[in-house]
Amino acid sequence: MLHLRWQGGACEDIPVLLPPSYCDQIRYSNEVVDRVRILAQELPDSKIAARLNESGLLSAKGKRFTPSIVSWIRHRHRIPAPC
Repeated sequence: MLHLRWQGGACEDIPVLLPPSYCDQIRYSNEVVDRVRILAQELPDSKIAARLNESGLLSAKGKRFTPSIVSWIRHRHRIPAPC
């Protein structure tokens, strides 16, 4: 909400929609994180990336998944690697 005070003393409230921050725009959805969490119990990052790409999912920036992207998701959400 933008609160505007005119020179004559009148006040006006104008609703303003701000775009989400860049961090919020590229944040991975819970669906992708949960899928990585499930797959990480048995598969290495390269296989997880292949499975996500086979599903037709894209990374937060609209690219295909790579092992390094999967590794970042695991690091960011504290998902352990398989033994």
